[in-house]
Amino acid sequence: MRKITKNKYNIGDIVFVCQYTYKNDTDGNNHLFVVINDDNEIIPLDYFGFIISSHIDKVKNKSKFKYNEPLLSSVTNGLKVDSIVKCDQLYRL
Repeated sequence: MRKITKNKYNIGDIVFVCQYTYKNDTDGNNHLFVVINDDNEIIPLDYFGFIISSHIDKVKNKSKFKYNEPLLSSVTNGLKVDSIVKCDQLYRL
């Protein structure tokens, strides 16, 4: 894992990293990562995902779940109803 040096990110934020180092010390370039905790630690998005739920009453600005992000239905994303992404629990796929 790599630390992000800026404090402007929240859990669940997806960030683009230009240069990073894998655990085996090889260099990586141009990849998406997701912030996984309040210390701004990040992991690659290759094999992880978040749950999407149609319980929009649990969106962060209407409930105690501060990491549930809104995801509005659209032709582009194929959702039939407005939903939320539960960004507090990351799942390995």
